[in-house]
Amino acid sequence: MDGLAERSRLGRGSAFRRFGTRAGIFHALLDDERACQQSMLSGPPPLGPGAEPIERLIAYGRARIPFLRDHLPIARAALDRSQQVR
Repeated sequence: MDGLAERSRLGRGSAFRRFGTRAGIFHALLDDERACQQSMLSGPPPLGPGAEPIERLIAYGRARIPFLRDHLPIARAALDRSQQVR
């Protein structure tokens, strides 16, 4: 939190009020995932509706694997260790 506050030129209290916890920061960073989800729900085929199931599954893997590779440290850090991972 201190590093975030310093780099963003905010006070530490402002960072805590905005994000609540360290995990809150990571959840904000994972907003990219929402864009991927939108593509699956309402985007064009093959990732979105209208493609054959196998085509959608392959498109999902092609979209998801690079996302996880690029965001793995953030995704891991965003996990709340007090909750069971599904």
